[in-house]
Amino acid sequence: MLPLPLLGGSARPPSPTRGQAPPIKPPPPPRSASRAPITPITPLSRPHRH
Repeated sequence: MLPLPLLGGSARPPSPTRGQAPPIKPPPPPRSASRAPITPITPLSRPHRH
């Protein structure tokens, strides 16, 4: 029972570290969004070339 509470305390520090990991993932998504607008522009350019 003592080790369980000890683990919980140790898991607390890693918790904040994991919280920072999510914020780092959000930045990459924005890059994907920038590519998304380029994707629709590509198909539009195709018909335009036609």
